[in-house]
Amino acid sequence: MKEAIARSFSRAARTYDQHADVQRESSRILMAELADGSFRRVLEIGCGTGIHTASLLAAFPDARIRAVDIAPAMIEAAREKLGACGRVTFAVADGEAIADQLPGRFDLITANGTFQWFSHLSRALSSLGQILDPGGWIHFSLFGRHTLRELQDVLSVILPGEPAISAASFPDSAEVTQILHTVFGEAKVKDVSIERSHPDLLGLLRSLKLTGVVPGPARMRLQPNLLGHLDKVYRRRWGGIRATYRVLVCSARHREKMGS
Repeated sequence: MKEAIARSFSRAARTYDQHADVQRESSRILMAELADGSFRRVLEIGCGTGIHTASLLAAFPDARIRAVDIAPAMIEAAREKLGACGRVTFAVADGEAIADQLPGRFDLITANGTFQWFSHLSRALSSLGQILDPGGWIHFSLFGRHTLRELQDVLSVILPGEPAISAASFPDSAEVTQILHTVFGEAKVKDVSIERSHPDLLGLLRSLKLTGVVPGPARMRLQPNLLGHLDKVYRRRWGGIRATYRVLVCSARHREKMGS
């Protein structure tokens, strides 16, 4: 699974920025919700091509940022874009397992649209909590279970019994809230919807693919006649090719400073 994710996002490294408007908006929402603070040691997980990294550099001029991504080509693209800045260091790494590999602690751990790909979110967050400074923050966005609900709905009608799209297994707001309360004791989760429209279903699928996401059963991607039928059903059920992204914006603070 991790190898497949790395390959898919590496293939999309050169087309990502042109099609990542939802990720840009998610980053803007995430930054707007970030608690005021003068962060100096920042870990960014799933940095991609550096969209969120650039926002962190601008917001925290005294910060040193360690930015990691599982996809080597994404790291190459981010390094080309921001590598001249001496305050950021890029590395290829699996963010779900990185806590055991890094020396020291961070006063901010952040990620934009990454943690939904983790195999064991609870275990990963618990591990990341161990490298937070006392009073430090973990602040991230992830795409929730009802992301692309329109596409999920149409596929359930047209291809019953086929494997669901990836978003069907993403965590929902209640699940993430429970995990954060268990790990950190105090947390805030904000559920935000971002909506986009596309001229046709192929345009939607293409935009997902060019940002590294390969949605839906393989059969859907291989049969042009089936795509045409799906497009018609999609329009009939939803009044057009709409796509809703459910973004969960999450914040929690290190237990040792709770209530201070």
